[in-house]
Amino acid sequence: MTKIRTFLFIIIPVVVGLYTRLDDIKAWEANKFYHFYQNRPVFTGNDSYFFARYGKEYFEGKYKAGETDPLREVPDFTTYPEPVPLLSLISGFFAKVQGTYIENVSVWLVPVLAVLLAFPLVFFFNRIGYPVAGGVGAFLTVISVSYLPRTTIARLDTDSLNIFFPFLVATFLLLFVKEEKNEKLKYIYAFFAGISAYLYMWWYFKPSLLLAVTGGLIVFLLIERKLKLKKEDLIGLGIFILFANPMNFYTGIQDALGQVKKYIFETSQKAVEGGFPNIQHFVTELSHYEFNKLSKVIAGSEYIVIISFIGLGILFLRRWKPMFLLLPFLALGLIPLIGPMRFAMYLAPFVGIGIGAIGDEIVRFISNRKSQEPPTDNGSYSEEAIEENKSKKVEFVSSLAVFLVIIGLIAYMNKIVFAFVAKPKYPAPLTGDFLALKEKTEKNSWIWTWWSEGYMVEYLGERATFVDPGSQFTPKTYFGGLTYSTSSPEIARNVIFSIATIGLKGINEELSKGVSPETIKKKAEKGEYIDFSKIKNPIYWLFTIRSVKAFDSINKIGTWNFKMQNGLEGQYMYLGMCKSLNQHTIVCSRWVVDTREGVVKDRVTGRQYPVKRISLVDPDRSIRTRKYRDSGVYFEVASSKYGHFGFMMQEQAYKSMYNQMYILRNYDNRYFELVHDHFPFAVLYKVKE
Repeated sequence: MTKIRTFLFIIIPVVVGLYTRLDDIKAWEANKFYHFYQNRPVFTGNDSYFFARYGKEYFEGKYKAGETDPLREVPDFTTYPEPVPLLSLISGFFAKVQGTYIENVSVWLVPVLAVLLAFPLVFFFNRIGYPVAGGVGAFLTVISVSYLPRTTIARLDTDSLNIFFPFLVATFLLLFVKEEKNEKLKYIYAFFAGISAYLYMWWYFKPSLLLAVTGGLIVFLLIERKLKLKKEDLIGLGIFILFANPMNFYTGIQDALGQVKKYIFETSQKAVEGGFPNIQHFVTELSHYEFNKLSKVIAGSEYIVIISFIGLGILFLRRWKPMFLLLPFLALGLIPLIGPMRFAMYLAPFVGIGIGAIGDEIVRFISNRKSQEPPTDNGSYSEEAIEENKSKKVEFVSSLAVFLVIIGLIAYMNKIVFAFVAKPKYPAPLTGDFLALKEKTEKNSWIWTWWSEGYMVEYLGERATFVDPGSQFTPKTYFGGLTYSTSSPEIARNVIFSIATIGLKGINEELSKGVSPETIKKKAEKGEYIDFSKIKNPIYWLFTIRSVKAFDSINKIGTWNFKMQNGLEGQYMYLGMCKSLNQHTIVCSRWVVDTREGVVKDRVTGRQYPVKRISLVDPDRSIRTRKYRDSGVYFEVASSKYGHFGFMMQEQAYKSMYNQMYILRNYDNRYFELVHDHFPFAVLYKVKE
């Protein structure tokens, strides 16, 4: 019965987790234009392009571990990871075997990896006598909004095994500590714990976590052995450390300090690097959620989370020694309570575990009451055997019933996830624009674009970028925002060539000399850093549809006031797709524009905005404008074969290079040359010397 229960507690979360992910394929197939480019699915995560490129290059023989990566962080460059990321290796291998793109592999690979956490989670809590806790923990995690969107189809990311590995390592360590009869078996458990830890660090290199787990193991051992470790304990501990790679422990301390600084202290600061804006403030997953919102993301209800803390309290009281092995990951999961919600998915299993632990206590209560009933003697078996068999049946039935009731309630509270459909990071036609970079630009070109496009340009376009999602938290991102927000084509051109000359290294050298960020900015705007003898690569400026909704944040970064420590907000708004009801009325989603009176009205709030100027951009890039008054907002409709796109903005945003060069395609040919116009998906310029 125990084996049947274990099987059910694993298989139910696995099946439900796979269903909630793989059922998205039907929706994707029904709307191929948005999700596929020439039968090639669009990834649903930024980092997917990072892992895909390395997987592709590894099996093409281009990947040179430890050597310079020619496509990342120009002109400073970074190096290829050593070894190649495990996720890249796995996905690249299957793509090569199947003769397909890694994107197609990720559609089935990621969901499969995402539900594997059920195995170690259930086994761990079975071993410590809380089976329902393990099953509920696995179930809640696979459907949690904090985990599901990070492990959907086509989301090639380490999140798919970032919960699996911690519980796998903890399970083998638990078996190692508890095994006292068979010395060889004890060492085998230590070996597998070490191998699991090694694979974990290869999968997601955060040695501070491994260091914390090892600390928990040592505390657990010392308490279990009453401060007197046995010889086999020390040998097993040595085996674990050896196969986990001792260097991972050495680098763990430095990594721990770096993680604390990054996610605890720096996320609350407005500025870093001597005054440059802290880009972490502009990244959604690094924002902080209030408890009510955080609870809904994790478990669907704040009441579930609150009750789970009670269950966790009971669990820690009754099984506090083995829980030391999981304490580092619980601490990681608790970070969103005071810091960024990035780590909310680590709290999901513990919320489920806490609820399940209460279920285990209910089962224990029911079993104890039943065991106190007078035994029935049928004359065939001893009273003890009959009672034991009866107790097992009661425990099996009650634990299964409690488990089903709890997961049923959790499923109901989180029913929205069953309607969830993964969304690609951008409309599929943009894939064609990234691929077109290989034809529109020279092979040694450098692409100036917003950081979020970096990995895509590197993977699909095979061109080098200045900033990407792995290097966004540096002053180079600020200078990218500056070029988007400035109204001067000359300044934009000067800043681009300045960064191409000195890079991040040059910026840091200036800061080390005591030069203020504002002074560095002014020098870059004037072109004082430019040295064309050092710039051997053609440079292109790429605008994409991904900045349509993000420009107000980009603009805030670009208009950063170093004295006030803030930037301009509310300067720009994307209004959505537009249509004309009649000759004098334009409707863009909730917004109605009266072209006779020059007024924009919000149909939801009823608020009206006087218009200073209306600009209508035709598909052939001709612009029709009409001025209404000396002050007010600017309204624009940019048309293409894909439809009509509406924008409303203040004068600063209207004059910005983003608006002038991307939306209006109005550029200064002294500094830029239009190379590719596929509005709204992509507009590409060559930056002139």
